[in-house]
Amino acid sequence: MPVSSIQLQALPPPHSVGDTLDLAERCMLLDIVMALDRKGPGYLETLYGGSDAGLGFGSLGEQIKGKVNWDPAMHLANGFYDRQVAAMRQKDRAARMKHGFEDNQAYASEV
Repeated sequence: MPVSSIQLQALPPPHSVGDTLDLAERCMLLDIVMALDRKGPGYLETLYGGSDAGLGFGSLGEQIKGKVNWDPAMHLANGFYDRQVAAMRQKDRAARMKHGFEDNQAYASEV
């Protein structure tokens, strides 16, 4: 059955890029950081289907597993996403670009 224009107009508006970035991308990064804490650095190789042999962590990876304080990385990542989401939620493209440029400058000074 074909979809009518009335049915299409009745649909809710799609999520904004800012909303998607706020939820999906932020959660994905934070999940990866938490997996690094639980599984150790060798987990990075499994993200693309490899094994940890390529990165050369070996026994060092096992020794530091669960012993790294990931809080600073998570705070930095959340701050980054907060600023990116705020920029993406700007209605005007010029304002988004200006906000994004200022964000990049601020991020560079933090790192």
